[in-house]
Amino acid sequence: MTTLSRAALLVSAMAATAGAQSGSSIASRVAAAPDGEVRMTYASRANACGDGRDAVAIGQSFSMSSSFESYGSWRGTTCVHGPARVAVTVRDHEVVGLRAQVGGSWPAGGAASIDLGTVPAADAAAYFLSLSRRLGSSSRRNPMLAAALADSANVAPDLLRLAGDASLGRESRRRAVRWVGVVGDASMVAPLTALATASGGEATGADDPGPGDGVQSAAIGALAMLDDGAGMNALMDLARHGSVSVRKAAVFWVGQSDEPRARALVRTIIDGGRESETVRGAAIFALGQGDNQTAADAS
Repeated sequence: MTTLSRAALLVSAMAATAGAQSGSSIASRVAAAPDGEVRMTYASRANACGDGRDAVAIGQSFSMSSSFESYGSWRGTTCVHGPARVAVTVRDHEVVGLRAQVGGSWPAGGAASIDLGTVPAADAAAYFLSLSRRLGSSSRRNPMLAAALADSANVAPDLLRLAGDASLGRESRRRAVRWVGVVGDASMVAPLTALATASGGEATGADDPGPGDGVQSAAIGALAMLDDGAGMNALMDLARHGSVSVRKAAVFWVGQSDEPRARALVRTIIDGGRESETVRGAAIFALGQGDNQTAADAS
């Protein structure tokens, strides 16, 4: 068993068990629906907003329709708080797709076959997490987004279980890890660090896919997104003492922080005469994200 596999088992062991049956009522009602669209509404978390149509944001995450998602700072989009609205497409009593929105209202005279009305947010979260294992790879992001939107639902442990599920594709596992960063808290620092430092994975040596690609790099980015800077100490430690590939990814995310100590660490790495050119280059690039002149001077 590789270290990465052992880390995945550790992640699963550390994840708290959510109410597995809490979404069963929604599941049975959706399964009984004829072909068409099943709609439901539930309370969204306080830091969620949307434009009532295609744009949905939760904290530092931003999604546009089904074709674009980003993590970090975003701007330029009208985004207001409101309830989560999810339309599930059913064919032959199976869910084949879904669309999550925040705010707005359902269009009058729409094609919904069933409207479940307002459902408990925790039940909705459990239901959409169950769908994350069964829908096709091109649709898995949407159930995770729909689950993450739910107010007062601790979905991070279940997302960690998805991240450690070897039966899922790497892209789905990567997205699950990123969502942990969006909705997680300080309790997620240890399991995310375990994933970030696991050997035998894809983020090693010269073939390191870089920040944002692969499960390990996603875990490093997730540490940067935890609420209230909970992962910053761990992230800075990885930037100092990890492998070259881990340091490269960690330095990138440390450089996105506005904290003076984080910026000071990046500057130290840039000025260090014995630093790997790979790590130093990542530091220059990271610092340049917020200060192009500083990056130019450093190079």
